[in-house]
Amino acid sequence: MNLKNIVLTSTIVLASLFATAQKYPLGKDGRTTKQGIQQYVMDKDSIVNSEFDKKFKTNSIPIDFKTDDLSYYTDYTGEKGYYQGLDGAGEAIIDHESTFENYSVNLLPPERKNDFIYNSDFVKGTMFHEKAHAYWEMIENHSKRNGVKIYLPKKSEENYEFRKSFLEEGFTEYCAWRAGEIIAPEKYIYPKNLKDSITNQTWEVEYKYSMYFLKNFLDAFPLDFAIGIMLTNAPPTEEEMLNPLFYYRRLKHSELKFSFQNYAPKTQDFKTK
Repeated sequence: MNLKNIVLTSTIVLASLFATAQKYPLGKDGRTTKQGIQQYVMDKDSIVNSEFDKKFKTNSIPIDFKTDDLSYYTDYTGEKGYYQGLDGAGEAIIDHESTFENYSVNLLPPERKNDFIYNSDFVKGTMFHEKAHAYWEMIENHSKRNGVKIYLPKKSEENYEFRKSFLEEGFTEYCAWRAGEIIAPEKYIYPKNLKDSITNQTWEVEYKYSMYFLKNFLDAFPLDFAIGIMLTNAPPTEEEMLNPLFYYRRLKHSELKFSFQNYAPKTQDFKTK
């Protein structure tokens, strides 16, 4: 094959790949469009459900995905996805009024993946995140129906909702990450003011630090079992969030006689800036 034919063939191949990547339109800013989000979510509705089950070797109740203006559902402007629970079924709303970095991590050109240190701002990543919320709810409701004693907060217990959300959001981010739909480093770069961030209940702690707090634990067990452990024990206190080993040392499960402390994050899972 002469040079002219090689160049022509390469051009055709690249054009074909570009056309595939551009099946879902990008705006002038290189981010997603409302029309593209609507089409992508419709196309990937059943795919995300089946990929979740295959990836995590489970059998979940399928949920429906649709797009809408999330301001109709929640006052929190930082959300791009919203799961409306119904015993682990129900539907998840993906916001089509804002934009995402892209539809999927896998649609990014290789050179652009290095631009992100940590980013869940992808349509499919958000879909996996909301699917994981549904799975958490499914396991919680199934456990209650089967007489499992779910932990209930005491009246004087502080910050319970944030502490429980810390676990659930960390779990959902973990699922999207392990599915390859979040860009995140293997080692977490934690802020020097982590204690203040925990006290102030920041987004950084609830959605980023939480995933690394749980990573080793979730890597070690099936998802349903791990959720069961978290639901039957008190969520971590602020002190335990800062010192994960304290939390994992006290975890208990009636069927297991060993300590969970081996699943606490190791020093090498974290690094300073």
